[in-house]
Amino acid sequence: MKLQKIFLVFAIASVCFLSQCKCNKSKPDVDVSGIDVSVKIDRFEQEFFAITKDNVAEQTKALERKYGYFYPFYVHDLMQGFRTGDDTTVSVTQNIVAFTSDSFMRSFYDTVEAKYADVKDLEQGFTDAYKHIRYYFPEAPLPKVITMITQVSYGAITADTSVLAIGLDMFLGDKFPYYDNFGIPEYIQRKLDREYIVTNGVTVLGNLYFGPDEYKPGQPLLEAMVERGKRMYFLSRILPQTHDTILIGYSAKQLAWCNESEYAIWQYMNEKDLLYTDKTREQLRFMKEGPTTNGMPMESPGNLGSWIGWKIVSKYMEEAGDKVSLKQLMTEVDNKTILAKANYRPKK
Repeated sequence: MKLQKIFLVFAIASVCFLSQCKCNKSKPDVDVSGIDVSVKIDRFEQEFFAITKDNVAEQTKALERKYGYFYPFYVHDLMQGFRTGDDTTVSVTQNIVAFTSDSFMRSFYDTVEAKYADVKDLEQGFTDAYKHIRYYFPEAPLPKVITMITQVSYGAITADTSVLAIGLDMFLGDKFPYYDNFGIPEYIQRKLDREYIVTNGVTVLGNLYFGPDEYKPGQPLLEAMVERGKRMYFLSRILPQTHDTILIGYSAKQLAWCNESEYAIWQYMNEKDLLYTDKTREQLRFMKEGPTTNGMPMESPGNLGSWIGWKIVSKYMEEAGDKVSLKQLMTEVDNKTILAKANYRPKK
């Protein structure tokens, strides 16, 4: 069993970008109209919250039949058996009934269902993404997409290669009051809305296909940025119609600052001898999420290294032309080759 989880990714763009504004630069796209892929989302949370004390045995068996491995995985792994503290005297079944009948959880569920009464747009978004995945990676598994509620724990996960599960309670909008109660910082809350769901899902699929996107201490910062840049380039090709702010999670102002300051950012990192540093503290300054990058102007976003890496990889693919496919980039080309052949030199 392989579990890839993503809790909170990608900051929300400002309002002008929520409808995919025209100021986004066009990205390369391919014709996927002839690829026979269609995504129908199963609403697991609706069937799960239909459990009552009167039908629990019948309903849980029905869920096991329909969802196979995912049902026990959800109950025992994601939700930890619905146990409370160290109390092992209460059965999992009793806790499930208590969970689905709890007044707070019912109101939480009702909020999710009101916001996501219709998910046709998400089905279309995943259909388009899956068609692009099938185009570039014909052998890659396309997991069934389902939705769930996990008490604000998981935005998207894959269970083996069979299920891509979306935690809708992680996408209730930055005004959802309970996110404060869960201790989620404001710069993270800006991410938690509908337009980020497909991007979150595809990000997790990238982890499934290419291994977890985890920070690996010891390598030079420049190589760590390029590795993250490959994931960003993958997103941009699988979701070519999605705005860059949604893909990388910067606000409109933050992305504008990056584009205007590209030369200055690169110069700063060179002058401070940061590109080849292997010091974890220095690297995380550029590779972790945050309201800004420590040591840079307040206008800068967190996770600035991912943007620089994306620019380097994009330049490498531009230089390579048709000689390097997306599949080769993600599975064969090493980071040192990308750095050597990208000729990345931002203009002043």
